[in-house]
Amino acid sequence: MEQQLQRGQQVTVNAYRGRRPVVTVVEDRGDVILICKPGEYMTAAAEGRVPIVVGFHREDVLEVVTVSKKGAASETPAAYRGSKAGD
Repeated sequence: MEQQLQRGQQVTVNAYRGRRPVVTVVEDRGDVILICKPGEYMTAAAEGRVPIVVGFHREDVLEVVTVSKKGAASETPAAYRGSKAGD
């Protein structure tokens, strides 16, 4: 996937054993995309903290998932604004 991914976008990734979960993008760092489970993203936003993330290689991001506005996890956690994950 070559497009720039945006914080809060839902994507499908190629995980272990052929699993393809839908996850939420936290940060696009070029070759590595920081992701978390959608529930973790929403909980972190509600609690005002940085979500717990893992890094995925860009080539393992398969597609951007289109969700309705009601289902989108587009809010950026307040604790994350202006900082880098892991800081």
